[in-house]
Amino acid sequence: MDALIEKFAEVDETWRTSALELAWLQHFSKTWTSLPEWDYKRPSIIPDNMDVSLLVSSARGPCPLCSQVYVAENTPYGIKKHMKFHTKHSISHDGRIHLICRLPCKPRGHYHCLCGMAIRAKKSAQHHIRTCLNAVSGMTGNDGAHSISHNTSGSSPSESAACSRSGGHHSSPYTSALAHECTDGHDHHRISLSAREEKRLRGKEISKVYRMVRRRILRRNLVMRRSLYMKLRREERRQWRNIRLYWRQNVPRKLHRPSQQRSLSSDPMATTPQHQPLSIDRTAEASPRHHPRGSDPRHIDPSASTLTVATPQQRPLSINPRSNPCSSDPHGNDPPVAAVATPPALRSLLKCSNEDDLQGFVDPAHFTELLTLFCAEINFTNTDFVKFTGKSLSTTDYKSKRHLVKWQAESSHGPKIPYLGMPFMVIQRATYECRHGPLHEHSYSGSMSKKVACPAKAYVKKIVIFTDSAFRVEEKSQPRYKVVKNLKAAIARNENLSVSYRVYVKFPGVECHEGHGFDEVYQQLEVTQAGVLKERIIYIPSEHNYECLCLYCIWYVMKG
Repeated sequence: MDALIEKFAEVDETWRTSALELAWLQHFSKTWTSLPEWDYKRPSIIPDNMDVSLLVSSARGPCPLCSQVYVAENTPYGIKKHMKFHTKHSISHDGRIHLICRLPCKPRGHYHCLCGMAIRAKKSAQHHIRTCLNAVSGMTGNDGAHSISHNTSGSSPSESAACSRSGGHHSSPYTSALAHECTDGHDHHRISLSAREEKRLRGKEISKVYRMVRRRILRRNLVMRRSLYMKLRREERRQWRNIRLYWRQNVPRKLHRPSQQRSLSSDPMATTPQHQPLSIDRTAEASPRHHPRGSDPRHIDPSASTLTVATPQQRPLSINPRSNPCSSDPHGNDPPVAAVATPPALRSLLKCSNEDDLQGFVDPAHFTELLTLFCAEINFTNTDFVKFTGKSLSTTDYKSKRHLVKWQAESSHGPKIPYLGMPFMVIQRATYECRHGPLHEHSYSGSMSKKVACPAKAYVKKIVIFTDSAFRVEEKSQPRYKVVKNLKAAIARNENLSVSYRVYVKFPGVECHEGHGFDEVYQQLEVTQAGVLKERIIYIPSEHNYECLCLYCIWYVMKG
């Protein structure tokens, strides 16, 4: 079988060589004045002004640059279309076109140079061809007087003499330094280079290989650095996990973490705060058996103290004086949580539009009073709210800027505006943050700050409502686009319209505050312990550093 394949390959090569010679003779028969400028022993290198179809000896093939595996005999149109493939993947340089070759001289498609090299990559072939041209031009100069024409390398001496007498072909410096050593192979021409030029070319190849190896080393080092970084991160997480496990197993006092939460009711104000302060339990010291000096509650024995979680007691939302927090269960249980009741002062200002008591609308003149009342009587954290974004709510201009005409507004975080039956525009928005919110300014290292990144925010919208009877649409199903069109036209004509202003606001609930304590715990400890343990109260800012605060509490108590 191998002998048959070798025989077929030999026959195919003979057939293609004969077809190339026939194509060369057909090209010569069309001119009869000068020999063709291409060599039938090197069909992949042709002049740039030559028609590629002249390489084909007949209308059906064969292709001189492809073996039988890639293309077989075809129609004249198929051969013409196939030759465009070689032209598309060619390299043009110094007045010559180096066509892509797919003959068995290389396993895959490659390019031939006049020096005899066959390069597979197109970019490498371009660099090599340009380098060879520069080397030959440096050796022979631009005159080319001592060079022999490349095109006569495959012809007889009589043909060469006839060509030189006719004067129809002039050699270029690129072909003048070629040594015409023709063999039976596909492309075996060599360049007669000096030792200096060979050394220079070899140095360029070595530098190219060095750059390639250097890029690979840098890429490998980058991967190694990334893997080392991930390994260090895994080791750091493992160490922190061991530290947390050690804290849980070796703490000298029993420490309870607040995990029990009350179920959420329909009223969002009746929820239990997620972050509860940590305090020191001294209830056992009130008994005479723990106080040998008597029943003085001010005398505290540091050895008998334990750490527990003090749950803040919620009170009814009213402006009445606070009830005595000492009236708790004698067994140490928390008193029942009172139902949330919106005080009359707040209800008189904040007109609720739905069942949620924390959002509604208010007259713009009473907004400052509403915010002050909420911070003083409604807010469990006894903290203030400061404006983070937005301009003054005193503006009443709705004509200078273009605003979107709306009939209702649904928002995921801001106040919701129901269907009013009248069109309105949102002319101003504002956001109020808790004073313990994120720190937006520059923080200095080692400095104490009240900012603990509390996410509680109050959202405010000021709207203008067009109350004219011409703009009223009582039912949602009625068309409203004509009303909006007439309203925009009236605003464009600068007409005096009947309007009213409202400020819709949505306040945060207790569960929205994080990172700071509650004033109810301060009040309870001041009454029960008479201010002795007021400075020993520590609040839990967040969940991720819970263990660190527990360790700090243990150190603080043991220090006395």
